[in-house]
Amino acid sequence: MTRKIRRNKIVNGVLHSVGAIILNDKNQILMFKRKGEEWERGWEIIKGGVYFGETLKEAVLREIKEEAGVEVKGIKLIPKIFWAERPYRGRKLKIRAKVFLCKYLSGKVKLGEPEHVGYKWMTINEAKKKIWIKDSDKIFDYLEKIK
Repeated sequence: MTRKIRRNKIVNGVLHSVGAIILNDKNQILMFKRKGEEWERGWEIIKGGVYFGETLKEAVLREIKEEAGVEVKGIKLIPKIFWAERPYRGRKLKIRAKVFLCKYLSGKVKLGEPEHVGYKWMTINEAKKKIWIKDSDKIFDYLEKIK
């Protein structure tokens, strides 16, 4: 049996990625604690690279299944592009992220990635204070506008 090799979509030095903000019925966001990040802002939303041949929606649904194992509904793209940089093979890699807003539907949350050591449902304000990703406050500003 041949295993299909999947590669992240890196085009002209830019990694195309997706993120998922999952809200429960109490309007709380599902956040994940990063391994080794014992400081206050060591939390993140579900995120990951888009594979070649995947749509953004397919990529975000795959990431949700891999990292959290839950079912969601009402997937809505936040109309903003988020940019970041990280070291990658001796150079800086630009990351272009599109973030989706989803409603939690069902399933027990699981830790599907080795870098995650815990999870918590947080209020928007708490998540805004604890997320480690640069400029992520823009995501939460958008959420506060649509409440």
